[in-house]
Amino acid sequence: HSFCTLLGNPRKAMGKVDHDSVHKVLVWMTWIILLGLGAYNVYVQFRGHKTAKDVLTTAPVNKLLGIYIAVFGLIGVLFEAGVGPLRRALKFLKSKSGHGVFFIFVGSLCLAFIDDTRDSSAREVWDYVLVPAIMGFFTCGVGIYSFIAICCGSKDKEEESAADGEYVSPDEAKRMV
Repeated sequence: HSFCTLLGNPRKAMGKVDHDSVHKVLVWMTWIILLGLGAYNVYVQFRGHKTAKDVLTTAPVNKLLGIYIAVFGLIGVLFEAGVGPLRRALKFLKSKSGHGVFFIFVGSLCLAFIDDTRDSSAREVWDYVLVPAIMGFFTCGVGIYSFIAICCGSKDKEEESAADGEYVSPDEAKRMV
């Protein structure tokens, strides 16, 4: 808890913030934003191409990253909805630290989309600068908040059980304390 001490004991400053509930809402919002804006980015990357050669030769890395982000968002929504095989396969997402690392990774992928070499039309700025920046900074911010919630939140039985590969919901974790 040295980080919390460095911040001047934010538990007292923040009052009775329920970091588990805030984190849960932010995680859902992040997955939905990644799914929606990732799908929009895929649309932006593929619109206007007339031939398969155009699709394959014009910014193929951006197209692939857009697909990855949309798929990550879909997998996240299904994971949080409790789809069994995903919950077993993606054990690292059962903890705040797992969310934190993954969101910082995906947020940095979103920031890689920023392309300010395009026209300065409002549509180009929206599609290639603002949407990736919003996605990237928000996602990285939620990743950072995940670590703050661990440091400054309640005792986290969810973290301990996730390290053991066993899922414990936030409600069950509260009952364990």
